[in-house]
Amino acid sequence: MISIASELDEEIENIPPSHVIALRYKTINSGLFYIPWHKDNGDNDGLKTAPIVSISIGDSCEFLVCNEKPVINSSHPITSPVNLSHRIKINSGDVLVFGGKSREIFHSIHQVFENTAPPQLPLESERINLTCRHTPHLFGREDEFSKIPKNIGVNNQFYRLIE
Repeated sequence: MISIASELDEEIENIPPSHVIALRYKTINSGLFYIPWHKDNGDNDGLKTAPIVSISIGDSCEFLVCNEKPVINSSHPITSPVNLSHRIKINSGDVLVFGGKSREIFHSIHQVFENTAPPQLPLESERINLTCRHTPHLFGREDEFSKIPKNIGVNNQFYRLIE
């Protein structure tokens, strides 16, 4: 996938992923944003020059991207040009590659559309995201990132325990 992306866009380096992060989300309505605005720039998000490959399985979602983090308040409503973002509907089986200048774009999941997964998948109101990243500095440290961090509540917008 990365080799194809790097052929289409010379800014995307052809660096293979070293790790895959599997995230499973229940399709729930949690307010304005399902996953709030953020950049993939943490310790387990990979080297800044290496592309990220995101593979979606299950329910469709509305994915938003923006060069700068939108600021929504009384002086900057969501309709303000400052908050201009691009909306991309991502369906099951879609692959998104972040690389080059877009490697650290702000992004969010605005909405997940319930019961939109292909019927042959054994998923019920949920979405799985496989994120492939080049993080060789994490070899031997994988266990540090396999659980919800202690300083983060288990029911915040990024982490929800599924029972």
